[in-house]
Amino acid sequence: MRISANRNYSTGSKSGLLTRPDGPLKMSEVELLNLQIKLQHSSKDRKGFGSSLQSLKWPFKKKDVERTVGILEKHKRDLGLVVGMQSL
Repeated sequence: MRISANRNYSTGSKSGLLTRPDGPLKMSEVELLNLQIKLQHSSKDRKGFGSSLQSLKWPFKKKDVERTVGILEKHKRDLGLVVGMQSL
């Protein structure tokens, strides 16, 4: 399961950009919720003797981590721009 949202920040007032459903705060929250879902799903799949060893295994692949970090960095940049715009 993956949560998604639209990423169009270009419309709306400066003061409303942070609270918009497609704003950088909400988009970051969506991405972090997706991580939480994946971690919870991963821990629920572990049963039996092998579960103790599996619990030590990182549940993400390198490309997934790079993609998620890239998305969160973009939202961080966008958040900085919105905050900067609001101070003008």
